[in-house]
Amino acid sequence: MTRGNVDLKVLWYLPGSVIEYAHQTGVGKNLQDGFIHFAAGGAVCYFPVDQIEAYVDELVEKVVRDRLWVKEIHDKCRAYNAEYFASAREVEHLDLLNLSNTELAAIGRRLSQMQEKSHMIAVSTTWLVDSNGETFSKMVMAKLRRALPEESGLEPMYTYSILSTPTATNFTLDEERDFISLAKHLAADPVTRAFFTAGRDLTADFALLSIDAQEAIKAHADKWCWVPYTYVGPAYALGHYLEELRQLFSAATSLDELEADALSRLKTIAEKQTEILSKFYLPDEVKYLLDITREIIWLKDYRKYCMYYGCYVLDRVHRESARRLALSLSQVNHLTADELAQALSGGPCDGDLLNERKKLCVLSYTAGRQEILTGQAAADFLAAKKIEQPAAEPNADLRGTCACPGHVQGTVKIINRPEEMDKMNLGDILVAHTTFPSLLPAMKKAAAIVTEDGGVTCHAAIVAREFNIPCVVGIRKVTQLVRDGDIIEVDAIEGFIKRIA
Repeated sequence: MTRGNVDLKVLWYLPGSVIEYAHQTGVGKNLQDGFIHFAAGGAVCYFPVDQIEAYVDELVEKVVRDRLWVKEIHDKCRAYNAEYFASAREVEHLDLLNLSNTELAAIGRRLSQMQEKSHMIAVSTTWLVDSNGETFSKMVMAKLRRALPEESGLEPMYTYSILSTPTATNFTLDEERDFISLAKHLAADPVTRAFFTAGRDLTADFALLSIDAQEAIKAHADKWCWVPYTYVGPAYALGHYLEELRQLFSAATSLDELEADALSRLKTIAEKQTEILSKFYLPDEVKYLLDITREIIWLKDYRKYCMYYGCYVLDRVHRESARRLALSLSQVNHLTADELAQALSGGPCDGDLLNERKKLCVLSYTAGRQEILTGQAAADFLAAKKIEQPAAEPNADLRGTCACPGHVQGTVKIINRPEEMDKMNLGDILVAHTTFPSLLPAMKKAAAIVTEDGGVTCHAAIVAREFNIPCVVGIRKVTQLVRDGDIIEVDAIEGFIKRIA
């Protein structure tokens, strides 16, 4: 699930909700048990092998044969997440100080419920369908490969990469376009542009900018600062945008060219798709599966960003709750929604228990019952489980799945946290366990992206395709098998990497 940067406010209803949702949709009746191992800000979700294998096989078959079922789920996913985002936007602008404890608890509970509803509705197609060895994606790739005539001259992985890339806009692209528009607005005033290239302390001297410039920058920051928040933050401070503007203006980059690229990127992908499809006949089933793949990739990104914004806003509510309960924000974020409501109503709240949960806990769902285990009970639970743990073998075949084709060599930089991004130089190869939005500045510099986690619908794959960066995902233990400074070759056509030096 995630190796860090998460807390119980996004986990407390899992894995029970995943299993219950599977049952509600009529798929996965044999999926009965699961647990989440949470420790030190990281969480991993486990299901019994026989149960998850049977469920995924049934799910893939359902997606292939029941188009109406998929459409209904995806339509609901769009609607629920749009509602969630709009509700969070309203809460962001509330004066929380003037709310009663009852009102504050009700807002927190509603956001938590909407988070669960919007995230669970499409968890089957946007996560579980590819959770067991990328069953769905590999099936689609195999069907596409068989449909490609040799005389077309089309390379299968390149073809799949293009045809599976969404052509609808997303939060990342919208923010990029807004930022370029902001830069063009500021650059129209020579004095403002000179402010950013004079080597000054931008944050300390911010008030020296014109009122118009200050308001424009603040408006952009207010609208988009949540983008890197993921589950626990932080959001971007104003200084982030000031530094981005400094780098942009200092590089003497053509803003018109940047704007043209941002505006045409999706159109270019759509044109490539049309060109490819003009070269051969695509069977209806394969066309449908590629349509669904694009939809899954887009929805996965959309629902994640809606959740990130929801977490950003929910933490505002939890921060005020923490103040009233004399707890830390981190402690409040390890309460369930019901526990927080009870605490705000004057009920008991054990700070020591919350600290134990932060260190180690297990969220277990067995026989229709969900519970949270901490301390020794959690340790005993884990000790009794037999969990598959692939070993990191120095001579292992460093092979994964191609997410965006290409072939490059470069210097490895292992980056798993935002604070590690300073070591990333243009043209380096970014290697990570997984990626998330706050790593985007480093990802844009990468000559290639390599991850341990994820399949062709993961965050790294989505970003790589949008920016046409060669990418290989799913190389087990790769962050333990290469080191910063290694020179490696990335073959994102065959899907492997090789150490050069």
